[in-house]
Amino acid sequence: MKIKKFSVPLTRDPFVNTPLIHAGFDTDSGEERFWISTWNANVGCLGALVTPNGKSRTYTL
Repeated sequence: MKIKKFSVPLTRDPFVNTPLIHAGFDTDSGEERFWISTWNANVGCLGALVTPNGKSRTYTL
């Protein structure tokens, strides 16, 4: 089994014990992407799309 490490963006909520879900490949760069999300009872959900190279984009849901 190959272990992959990803940088997770700094956000208001921690991403703890949350699996990375494969989200396909970026159509422009060809980079593999992964989705991770967290839930906060006070403010709702937060998601992040991350790549192995450390790129990320966060989404408030």
